[in-house]
Amino acid sequence: DINDAGMIVGQALKQSETTPHAVLLVPADLAVDANRDGFIKFAGNLHDTNLAAVPPDRTSEAEPFRFWVNDDDDSNDEDHPESGNQDSADNQIQSLRDLEDFARLWINVGGLHAGLIDGTFKVGLKWKNTGALDPAIKIYRAVGPNGSDGYVKDQEIADDQVLGPAGTALGTVAAGSTFIFPASFWQASWGVPAVSGSNPNRHLLFEGVSEGKGQLVITMHKADGTEIGEGPGVWLDLLDVRKMYTSSEDNMLTGTPPGETEQTLAFVHGWNMSPEGSRNYAETMFKRLWHRGDKGRFAYYRWNTDWSDAFDKVPAVGKAAEAYFANYNGSEYTAWTAGATALKAFFEGLPYETKNIAAHSMGNIVVSEAMRQGMKVNNYALMQPAVPAACYDERGVIEQTQPATHAVELGLWDDAPIYTTSVTVWNRPTPDDDSDQATRNMAYRGVFKDIGQNGTPILFYLPNDEATSYAWEVNNAVTKPPGALAGQFRYMRNNPSGEKLYRDYGGGIHVPFFGSERHQAMSFACRTWGKAAGAESQTQGAIAAGNKVDLGGPAFALPGETEPGFGDEHSGQFKANIQSLKPFYDALINRLQIGPPNP
Repeated sequence: DINDAGMIVGQALKQSETTPHAVLLVPADLAVDANRDGFIKFAGNLHDTNLAAVPPDRTSEAEPFRFWVNDDDDSNDEDHPESGNQDSADNQIQSLRDLEDFARLWINVGGLHAGLIDGTFKVGLKWKNTGALDPAIKIYRAVGPNGSDGYVKDQEIADDQVLGPAGTALGTVAAGSTFIFPASFWQASWGVPAVSGSNPNRHLLFEGVSEGKGQLVITMHKADGTEIGEGPGVWLDLLDVRKMYTSSEDNMLTGTPPGETEQTLAFVHGWNMSPEGSRNYAETMFKRLWHRGDKGRFAYYRWNTDWSDAFDKVPAVGKAAEAYFANYNGSEYTAWTAGATALKAFFEGLPYETKNIAAHSMGNIVVSEAMRQGMKVNNYALMQPAVPAACYDERGVIEQTQPATHAVELGLWDDAPIYTTSVTVWNRPTPDDDSDQATRNMAYRGVFKDIGQNGTPILFYLPNDEATSYAWEVNNAVTKPPGALAGQFRYMRNNPSGEKLYRDYGGGIHVPFFGSERHQAMSFACRTWGKAAGAESQTQGAIAAGNKVDLGGPAFALPGETEPGFGDEHSGQFKANIQSLKPFYDALINRLQIGPPNP
């Protein structure tokens, strides 16, 4: 027989028995957003009828739901890649940023609702069919309306999740044990009505605690806790996040992710990034694209930028001086040469015919030079590029004709008084407009003007970017000839052709730069005549007028910024919390044509 709640009573035979016994079949289910379309739909007939056109979320041993273990440190809304602490080690959601390491889990209890509320029955979770590694998760009650993914899209929902009672774990589901939900979980609380025939779902968030693969199933219990049956479940595969993407160094990718679409997106980091820091940026982008529904292959490329924490030990040093401590110009030379050549080989070895790439800051020299050398891409996102706009756009409109000044603060140790000075920019001649063609051929202007033949560049620029509209301009003025920190490098506008850019070794020994040394000349001896592309709204040339995104627009507003959009934050897509970055990652997905993003 069957009742109105869908519970079925009947008789059944165990395989080796001849006498039937009574059984009770209960409509219940577990579900995750297996296809990452933004909706969760139970595989049976338990789902909301409004989801009739949405495909169900099914998992299997062959195609489990892959998610990463929450083994990083997101305390104080910052990622600390070198701390060694693991957020899943406690029973608390650490911060808004920590929520990007959580996924949704829904449970439907169907006709059991009355028995759960009065304590006649109990429901739990346990692992079955685990492999060599024993998976474990911690589960939390979700506060978002109707189990939505608002915890990664809405700061108010995220605040409620972190700061309220739901920020504390309900418990741990580990191999070899069963977690049983308390009766209060099914009762009305925290503004959520009790489970009922019209409200049979409970919504959870979970974080991975340890790696492993297995089937997470519902268990049914008597009031005293005795297990009397099992329900359906979901197959989960919990991994170190490094096993979920391709890397140019220490590649740990494990298998082909289930449901992977045949397209690749590679990420290239910028200057002054430690190995841990650059990988952290890559993993942050991977996770945020994952939550927006991107199912393609993600790849991380590490190039050998110089990096230093020297300025961390002298806090009074202003940000414009960082270039001196971490060898900005030397890293630029590496980006032009070894970085670009190795990227081309790495990128061309990645799978799938459709290949896109995104680079941040100086990483755009690496990518643009690789494309100049023939690397072909489908679409290329230049994110706040620390590259002269003149590289892409030869037009005279790029030239800055009016001098400007930037304040620079300097200090030598913690308790030293800060010394404030100013640097004038756009007040000296540059080889970008030298009358001598041989000299201009050594300069930045136009070097990337033709890269559009090898892919479609899309520029994400920020007019008030602190790095590319301030520190980069100071570096261009003081470390490129005739700046005060230019060292041995010289640009003499009145010298003969072929001798205007040279290296002065002292004692009258001058060694001019020649055509094959253009990379070195640009990095050390060529001041450019205009802004960085990362802060220049007028950039065109290789970049079509319609292929530009202004991150200073109100749609990209970040909390705490006093100016529109990203304000002056050079790395907002990595440093800001995920809840405020849906517009950015949606724009990235749409512009690279790897979407559409989920709702």
